[in-house]
Amino acid sequence: GQPVGEDVVVTLTTSAGTFIGADYDIDRSGFQVLARQGEFEVELRSALDAQPVTIRASAPAREALG
Repeated sequence: GQPVGEDVVVTLTTSAGTFIGADYDIDRSGFQVLARQGEFEVELRSALDAQPVTIRASAPAREALG
């Protein structure tokens, strides 16, 4: 797929650990970041024990034109 060409708020969830930094929208569940031109960076602090982690990112549906 192609990156979203506009700024969009992305909601992140994780099966373990804690996201570090400012939550873009503290009133919504999960951890929100602002993706600019389809890109963002986030840090995840691990739990004390080693384990597989699943991170899910979701954004509002966008209409594809073409």
